[in-house]
Amino acid sequence: MTRTLICLLLALSAAFSTAWGQAGDPTVGRPALTQGEAPGFVFEWAEGQGGLARQLMSEAPGYADEIYGALGGHVADPPIKITLLRDEAEMLALAEARHGRPPPEWAAGLAFPALKQIYLHGAVPPGEVDETLRHEIAHVALGDVLKGVHPPLWFHEGIAILLSEGLTLDRARTLTETALAGQLLKLDEIEARFPKGPARAELAYAQAIHFIGYLRRQYGDDHLKALVQRMGQDQVSFHAAFEQIYPMSLKEVERRWRESLEVWWGWVPAIFGGTLLWGLVTLLFVWAWRRRKRAQDIRLLEMRGEDAVDMAEDIEITHGLQRPRGLHDPYSGQPPTIH
Repeated sequence: MTRTLICLLLALSAAFSTAWGQAGDPTVGRPALTQGEAPGFVFEWAEGQGGLARQLMSEAPGYADEIYGALGGHVADPPIKITLLRDEAEMLALAEARHGRPPPEWAAGLAFPALKQIYLHGAVPPGEVDETLRHEIAHVALGDVLKGVHPPLWFHEGIAILLSEGLTLDRARTLTETALAGQLLKLDEIEARFPKGPARAELAYAQAIHFIGYLRRQYGDDHLKALVQRMGQDQVSFHAAFEQIYPMSLKEVERRWRESLEVWWGWVPAIFGGTLLWGLVTLLFVWAWRRRKRAQDIRLLEMRGEDAVDMAEDIEITHGLQRPRGLHDPYSGQPPTIH
């Protein structure tokens, strides 16, 4: 009897220990990760991603040197940690489990600048992973150089796009169509957050990179670099540093930028230079103009779709009607900078 009771207690104890471990161990259900190192980086990757991880490990140090150099800084300890997962769902799930809040479902990569942590996934063509890696390194580098000064989100994203991909044709088309329809976002609307929906978020990205490009064309790279250095070295806020570096206020520069966008045939060649055939430019202009004439009909249709949701969310956020799920400060050390 005694032996039977002891065996029963041991069995219950083992079962309890197993159940407790499954409930209490935060690593249960997460992918097993392999680790490796490159100068200035610690990599970890999921099963099946070793080949891509080794490729990125060979490229990342060069990207970091180039990007930090463009910002007037240098790679410093601690190393940047890059986690490479198998697909988008796995990347988003692990980031949420580690950092506590759900990232946007459309994010191709995530960067936590204060933690020097980057998340990528391999379920895209290698060239896209490469581009996303550069983008997220740029976020971490800018956070490093600024040493805790928090510029507007549009500036953070614009610099990251500038140093990774530039203004693509798709984003130029988005910007063209929206500018002609008079529906551009104000910069202060995207100072602390981007819209949650992918369509309006893509517009915010397009505006961010084009405005940064406008600053470069009008005032040169030296002004842009001096702005970053003034914030980081002197710990000056973005708006104060802007007024010290540029000859006019941000609002005046934004006003002039918006005016330049109205002259569509003036700014498209400035983006693409002489490499774009004028026939294509003309066709694109005609297409965009037709879209503008049909704007009212399009807006009525969109009210039934995604943009209506985005618009409603923006109204609710602006008027304090609700706190949207997953909305958080991208610079506190937890929330991500997204791409």
